Amino acid sequence: MAAMEAEHGHCFWALERKVERDLIGLCRILPPSALIFEHAIGWGLARKVGDQGYAREAALSWVWANLLKAPAALAIPITANARSWGQMRRLGIPRQLDKDFNYPNQPEDDRLRPHIFYRAYRPA
Repeated sequence: MAAMEAEHGHCFWALERKVERDLIGLCRILPPSALIFEHAIGWGLARKVGDQGYAREAALSWVWANLLKAPAALAIPITANARSWGQMRRLGIPRQLDKDFNYPNQPEDDRLRPHIFYRAYRPA
């Protein structure tokens, strides 16, 4: 993580609740790569804190504050992760149906293979 942050200015960061100081998940910005040509945003939260607004807070504040000057970022949850793509809808991040894809080198029956493509543009 230290090497990624040194190179790109960001990495996977822990999310914790202020009062309890317990780890509740992570938030990340992945740099462009051979597979994804733009920054990709994402987060993972513990089930115990689902539906409490933490993913929304991370997406709307932390992610955009740390995206440097990038005009847009991708969010590419797996099709099986209904909570994640539901969050994209609630955030108003549009899905681009023509960009959905299967992750390379995954077996055809692997639930981690199909991905849904969303693109979030930096708020004005």
